[in-house]
Amino acid sequence: MVKKLVFLIVMLSCAPAVARQCPNPMTRPTVFIREVYGETQFNYSKTSEEIRQISTRTQSTGEHHTVIKGLTVADFRMQLQMDVEAVGVEGGVCVYPVRLWGYMGYDEVIIYVDRKYPMLSCQRYVIEQHERQHAMINNQVLHEFLPGIVRSMTRYVENIRPAFIPVQNNESRADIDQRVDDAHREISSRVFKRAEQELQPFYAERERRNALLDTDESYERDAARCLSW
Repeated sequence: MVKKLVFLIVMLSCAPAVARQCPNPMTRPTVFIREVYGETQFNYSKTSEEIRQISTRTQSTGEHHTVIKGLTVADFRMQLQMDVEAVGVEGGVCVYPVRLWGYMGYDEVIIYVDRKYPMLSCQRYVIEQHERQHAMINNQVLHEFLPGIVRSMTRYVENIRPAFIPVQNNESRADIDQRVDDAHREISSRVFKRAEQELQPFYAERERRNALLDTDESYERDAARCLSW
């Protein structure tokens, strides 16, 4: 039978015995993680102070000066599902990882622009162009890093040893199913934790490149493109 579990950030821990009794799997587990890029939306309804408050809450990419004219909110999401297979063997059940799949990326990207700048104004145009560069950086870094993350996760999943669950003759099917589910959660928890570790270099590089766009020199160049602000 194949047991499935969808998980996001909740990680449960229940450690089943790792068995020497489990034979090697007939096939290697597979990993398929796709990249997602949500549609970019513009919001022109907020004041500079309201945009600053959003920046404080989300810690998203945008101008980090006292007065914030624009802000890009691109919430990174990871949703993974770990499929396992439970196989009956002598004395118990072996739980094998079968497939890791899901996505990483941005479900939605919102660019906020100070509402005091009218449509077709120089100021609005410059702010939009600046924030579009942030959105582009986010996408570029994900596209560059995801293949390496997938390769690393593939090696990790392939090296997960099956969990052996000893079964007594008088044990109920419900109890066995519960222990299989516990083993599934433990495997999923370890895989998700490893995926978070693999993402750390991606997060660091994304922050580094966005910071290069938010320098004093960059803001001065943008400001010089319009007669007034």
